[in-house]
Amino acid sequence: MIYHKIFILEQELQTHLKDGRKKEKALNNIKALLRRVDNNVEVVPASNIKKLSLLLSFLKEKPLSRYEKIMLKEIVCT
Repeated sequence: MIYHKIFILEQELQTHLKDGRKKEKALNNIKALLRRVDNNVEVVPASNIKKLSLLLSFLKEKPLSRYEKIMLKEIVCT
């Protein structure tokens, strides 16, 4: 489900170029981090932005960027 939302956002970004490149890079970073999650062991909190943000920050080993946070809100709130 979360990957479907990311795919839709990627398609929208291709039509809107304002901040599109930075948001697209942020989405790619989020996807790369999500691929690191072992879905057999962990549950991705796709509907809880706070928990999802903490999980991704933990995987990234540093705070999420401004654009990563923006895209995360769009993923969870859509």
